[in-house]
Amino acid sequence: MQHAFDWLRICKTGGELLSTLDLLSDEPDLPSIIAKEDRLGVPQTAFDGSCLRCRYYTRLTNTHYCYFCNHVMTRESIIRPFARHSVILWGFVNHSPIKMPQTKFDIFYNILDEKHFICCTNRWHLKSFLQEIGLSQGPDWLGLIQIFPVFAGGETTTMSDILCSAVHEEKNIMLNQLYIQFYATPYQLFTKKDRDREGKLTFTMSEFIGYLEMAEIFKRGLYLEEQDRLLEVLNLKDPTEKQFYWGRFIGQIRSEARDFLDSWNMRLWVPEQVSLFYELLDFAKFDPDKCISNMFRNEE
Repeated sequence: MQHAFDWLRICKTGGELLSTLDLLSDEPDLPSIIAKEDRLGVPQTAFDGSCLRCRYYTRLTNTHYCYFCNHVMTRESIIRPFARHSVILWGFVNHSPIKMPQTKFDIFYNILDEKHFICCTNRWHLKSFLQEIGLSQGPDWLGLIQIFPVFAGGETTTMSDILCSAVHEEKNIMLNQLYIQFYATPYQLFTKKDRDREGKLTFTMSEFIGYLEMAEIFKRGLYLEEQDRLLEVLNLKDPTEKQFYWGRFIGQIRSEARDFLDSWNMRLWVPEQVSLFYELLDFAKFDPDKCISNMFRNEE
């Protein structure tokens, strides 16, 4: 347990993962200090044992955890609400960022080594963060950034399983361009081949930011019930029926929304494109002040 990643890969929940990143940002040398100074825990008995979380170091007095784990679990209760809407970025690049860009929103991160970094931010700030880190690192930044949401963990799958699966996927990537691999749910890392076959997995940085920009425009231009009705129309199998209901839907929405739907040729999108786009809506920021209906109301 001498390295930061050793502590990251025992996190069972997203709250524990964010708490560990928060602790490592405050005390980056803590893993190596603990490895030198802390004693290994005693074998488990009915009356005593090692830390109940890491199962490695000895427990603190009157607690069930070692020094590191006790701090993580204390912070976890505070950070847990933030974790519900967070997204993880696992980076395997030709050189890790020396420091993360200054942002207006909260991020948790750790530079693991010269090729790996991990970062967590609110999912609705994903586009802004990718733009800022891309600009700060420049065009020579190559590799892979895997994006997946934080989740609470389960009986059979934990956050550490997801993180180790992300590490396993690095072996197939060539460092000739900066790629983004996007997973709408953490469990999709286990069905990567299906997602790749559908064209919903790997993108260039500019492509992915462009999709997020489209999703933001879409959320600003259509009400929720209009978004649901559009999905029903796009999922129709009969071309004649689809054309009829498309024309009917277009006639019921505002002209501004009609313009961007026509410019995207959304009626001709294949089911995989539609599915990916609606997945991205959960990661696109909605700004009520920039909503089309509010903009026109303010002008009046």
